[in-house]
Amino acid sequence: MGQPPQTEPPSVIVRDAEAADRPVLVRFMAALQDVERTLHPNRLPGNEVADGHLAYLESLVRDRRGRVLVADYNGAPAGFLICMVEAAESYIAPSDRTFGLISDLFVVPERRGGGIGRALMAEAEAHFRSLGMAQILIATMAANRPAYETYRELGYADYEIVMEKRLDRPD
Repeated sequence: MGQPPQTEPPSVIVRDAEAADRPVLVRFMAALQDVERTLHPNRLPGNEVADGHLAYLESLVRDRRGRVLVADYNGAPAGFLICMVEAAESYIAPSDRTFGLISDLFVVPERRGGGIGRALMAEAEAHFRSLGMAQILIATMAANRPAYETYRELGYADYEIVMEKRLDRPD
C-alpha cells in the first residue's frame, strides 16, 4: 500500500492592496454591506454604496497612516481589512489618545473559519505596533456574534457599548 499523495496546505498571504485589486475590493465591500444589511435594517444595499464608501475609506487610509490589506488564499483574493490611525478626545489619557482602528474586515463566506481573518488582524496589529500604538479598536454589529466571538478569542475585550432605541417604530 502506498502512501496517500501529499497535498500542500492552503497558502494565505496578506499584502497591501494594489490598484488592480479595486474591483475585487468594491465587490467585497458590497458583500460586507449586504451581510450587515441582514443584521440591521439601516444598511443600504451594497451595490449602491460600496464604490463610494471604499473611496472614502481609501482617502482616510492615505491621510491617517493606514493600510488596505488583501488576503490571498492560494493566489485568489479571499478577504480584506481596512485600518488607520485615529485620535481620541481630550478626555482620554494622553497615552491612549492615538490608537489603531480596524474599520472594515471581510472574508468570503467559503473561507470563513480558515484563519484568513486572523491573518489580516495579525498584519494590522503588526502595523500598529510598528507605529507605536498602545491600543487597537474594532467594532462589530451587536447581531454579528461570530465576529464578536472571534475578536474575543484574539484578545479583544469590550470597550464601549453603543445602544440604540428606534423612535420611528412602536416599542
